[in-house]
Amino acid sequence: MASDDYAILVGISRYGDPERLPDLQGPVRDVKLMRDWLTSPTGGDVPATHVIEIVSDETGMTPADLSAGAVAGDDDDHTLPPLFQDFFKKFLKLVSKPDRSGYIYRDSRLYLYFSGHGFCQKYRREAHAALFVGNSSPIENWNIYGTYFAQWTKDQGLFSEIVLIMDCCRDAKLTQRPMPPPLPQPTNIGASVSPKLFELYGAPRGGKAQERAIVARNGEVHGLLTHAFLDALEHAEWGKTAVPSQAVKNYLESQWRILCEGRPADPPEVVVPSIGEIYFQRKAAKLKSQRFKVKHWGDGEKVRIVNGQFDVIAELTLDGSQVKVRRSLQNGDSGGEEVAIPVVDGEFELPLPVSLLMATGGASIQQKFETGGDDVEL
Repeated sequence: MASDDYAILVGISRYGDPERLPDLQGPVRDVKLMRDWLTSPTGGDVPATHVIEIVSDETGMTPADLSAGAVAGDDDDHTLPPLFQDFFKKFLKLVSKPDRSGYIYRDSRLYLYFSGHGFCQKYRREAHAALFVGNSSPIENWNIYGTYFAQWTKDQGLFSEIVLIMDCCRDAKLTQRPMPPPLPQPTNIGASVSPKLFELYGAPRGGKAQERAIVARNGEVHGLLTHAFLDALEHAEWGKTAVPSQAVKNYLESQWRILCEGRPADPPEVVVPSIGEIYFQRKAAKLKSQRFKVKHWGDGEKVRIVNGQFDVIAELTLDGSQVKVRRSLQNGDSGGEEVAIPVVDGEFELPLPVSLLMATGGASIQQKFETGGDDVEL
């Protein structure tokens, strides 16, 4: 177990200014999806007590309800939570000593996750984003500057690894700026060298992050980046039990069109650690289903599925109304299991490792494809 890893998950789906920041369906579900992965023994393996959740109220409460319940003369800001302070207090409690005399230094990982409406600064070019909070308005630019918190944690050397996920838009704002928190500037330059920071943003600078009903998640609405990140951890790097951050970036770039399920969206921006890798452990990679259409393939002919190193992943033989499949699931070794898959209306599906593969057989079949993408004609 990653016994000393921690996570703070923020999901804001409802805002006090719904005309400017309309309600979202994904953020609270996204937080649950992340929590389930983080606490799973086959996922992040983080102790459940180390996962802090800060999410919108989903009972239908409105700003008017809050105002109606206020005590006369009370000047508190009666707006929909979560607010900046809700996050800041949890963050400070996590990184500070109980007596607030200094910080706690951990040789472990911190996950900072944000889902909701967000933005970035128009003329700042390096990757960054901030999440609008419940009481953000045209005259009060309340937000959580996620990038700042992640970078500050790295510069202070408080965790050896930081994973920042910002599944929010990065609208380029001219008059609104990300809000640096009231934290002292790090002074120990050497402390910032060793920690690794992995940043994932739901859209490029000025782009729109997307939430949508995702077929692969039973039609539930989720943020695309959240779905894609977890999909990468399940499917990238076939045959390995650890997925490095660079492989996650590569997977998102190569698979983004497929992950969008036919509706294009701005791609994410991913920044890998400047030195070294962050590894995500798992028990094994999962296969994805690929659909094939029988067009020119003759009965009794063999087709081989090979990867980029020309290792044979599977050998297929058409046998009337079925396909006999002998596949090797370990680095192209021969002699794997053999199964029969029915061909229905000239089509069949075969689970395969997610990668750029090629189907080859005889003189007429030479097809490159990305697993889980367009149908492949044989």
